[in-house]
Amino acid sequence: MGTDTKRTDDLPKKGQSRKRAVLPKKYKILYVLVLLVLLGVIGFSGYKVISQLMVYREAEAAYDDLLKELMNMTGTDPANSGEELVSSEGTDPAASQTEDLPSSSDQPGSSPAATDPVPSETPAETPAETPAQPQTPEETLPVQTDPVPSQTDPPATQPQTPAPTQQPTQKPTQTPTQKPTPAPTQKPTQPYVPTEGVSVDAPHTQAADNLGWLPISVRSMQDHYPEMVAYLQGMDGAVTLPVMQGRDNEYYLTHLYNGVPNGCGALFVDARNHFLQDDVTLIYGHHMRNGSMFGQLEKYKTQSYYNKNQVFHLYTANGNYILEVVAAVYTNASEGFYFNYYTKDNYDKAVTDYKTRSLIRTNITPVYGDKLVILYTCSYQETDGRFLVICRVAS
Repeated sequence: MGTDTKRTDDLPKKGQSRKRAVLPKKYKILYVLVLLVLLGVIGFSGYKVISQLMVYREAEAAYDDLLKELMNMTGTDPANSGEELVSSEGTDPAASQTEDLPSSSDQPGSSPAATDPVPSETPAETPAETPAQPQTPEETLPVQTDPVPSQTDPPATQPQTPAPTQQPTQKPTQTPTQKPTPAPTQKPTQPYVPTEGVSVDAPHTQAADNLGWLPISVRSMQDHYPEMVAYLQGMDGAVTLPVMQGRDNEYYLTHLYNGVPNGCGALFVDARNHFLQDDVTLIYGHHMRNGSMFGQLEKYKTQSYYNKNQVFHLYTANGNYILEVVAAVYTNASEGFYFNYYTKDNYDKAVTDYKTRSLIRTNITPVYGDKLVILYTCSYQETDGRFLVICRVAS
């Protein structure tokens, strides 16, 4: 017999169809459930992505509208505003740089209007919603958790007057002549001065300012937005945003400058700060993944970026100021801050610490009496990471 002979036992008989394999009913139900779960995950992920894109777009449109509104008050085309060097009150910005820092009684953020706090994140210290309290040397501020760092004021060093000692009355002829003992001389604390890695194009005593001044009047906007204390411009236009100060450090984490709920939030000053009156003013902002708010602040970790972007412009109701970048450091949510140092020694130690830890090298070394502004945002470098850009307020 040949080997190609086919078996006919398995072939269907005449008039019969071949049987198909049928899955058990329980497997059918399992497949349907798996399919439904996959469709649900895909649908939910798509919804989250679309929702986040809408949040970004809504925030971007709101801040663009505010900038246009500010420009319209001065009759300037926003497209050409960067070329005009005009201060917030229509004067030469160079002149406004010499103004004294605003007093706490004049600054609108010292007693902000009440707002409805709607917490969203739990930060190490989130700016803008606890009424700013004047801080005394003995006062220790409470430590918060997450976005807003814990901040306490160092105890003031009070000089002690030694009790007078009474010397017995002696006759002039019996009083021995003693030479005065010279007081020991203390070597002053030398601030950190970098010797390498600095842009050769930068002046030694001040940062290079490549930004154009915008015709912004913060004072005119405070009738509409009483908690707006400033407008911040920098990073080649990546940051052109209002700065708020609320009654606590929660509200502006989840609300835009106009009070509209939005996950992008707003830049805001710590509610406990006396704006530009304390030694240190903290400005918080979200690190948004689309680069908005302080989402690009971490670019200051590279020397090449700093060399091209050495300053920010800060517009206030009392004048315009240049913020000169001093240092950029990584930290975490557990690091606390002082609003005031009270002594030159404390101030110099803080500046030296920032300069030593800095990822970049700058020619700017603040001296006691200079006001500092710290731009503060989250970092994904580590769990609960933070990124700080320390700036000196140029006078």
